[in-house]
Amino acid sequence: IERGTELSRKLSNMPTIFDRLEEAGVSWKFYVQNYDPNITYRNVGSVGNRASQVIWVPLLNYDRCLDKPELSSHIVDLNQYYEDLRQGTLPAVAYIIPSGASEHPPQYPATGMRFVRSLIQELMRSQYWESSAFLLLYDDWGGWYDHVLPPVVDEYGYGPRVPALLVSSYARKG
Repeated sequence: IERGTELSRKLSNMPTIFDRLEEAGVSWKFYVQNYDPNITYRNVGSVGNRASQVIWVPLLNYDRCLDKPELSSHIVDLNQYYEDLRQGTLPAVAYIIPSGASEHPPQYPATGMRFVRSLIQELMRSQYWESSAFLLLYDDWGGWYDHVLPPVVDEYGYGPRVPALLVSSYARKG
């Protein structure tokens, strides 16, 4: 959507889950691996392959999230996640966006797995473990083999399944 259009203005003014968390007084942060606060929708054309940060961090497309320190201060580098765990300042809601290790082909899947393991292990070692739920959502199926064909609902179908994983001290099998 071209910025400046009526639809673009409407979309940028739509409330996000982060607005709802703010209204409810619920603490939150958006942890971004290799975060560069200078990369936003405003300069995405001039930053090369780092432009994906704007895609994976949708708040970087909202003027209010960029211009209001009470919102922009919630978008931080991933290193802050580990600090927050150690210092006892982890927010009630945390989003984590990787930008390095990945399980996407042609990369070696174990690299991405080690990254996720480190996030979960540090949470498990923290004071937050007993009351936390770590939900890992993949952005797509990654090109790996899926042994179950997707259901046929129309000429396009749903496509391959996208895996998710819930890790928690109180999660139960099934």
